[in-house]
Amino acid sequence: MNKIAGAIKKDYAGKHVYVDGHTDSDPITKTKGMWQDNLDLSAARARAPSRSTWSARAWTPKLVDTRAYGATVPKKTKEASRRVEIVVATR
Repeated sequence: MNKIAGAIKKDYAGKHVYVDGHTDSDPITKTKGMWQDNLDLSAARARAPSRSTWSARAWTPKLVDTRAYGATVPKKTKEASRRVEIVVATR
């Protein structure tokens, strides 16, 4: 994450960054006590790099937003659906 944050800061300084959390569509069973549902889990995934990496790299908080999608934007496999995407708004 430090490499990604450094590259974004170098190449896209002043641009808005979105940290998007995703999950698969399986109901949460093993860690049900930790997450209310898949949307809650995807929000936690999005917040994790935002809190640690972005603050350590001196990002301006107003330029970083987290978004939680739960299982609404799946990939072809369940493993690929469990992800965090970093999106830089270049316009």
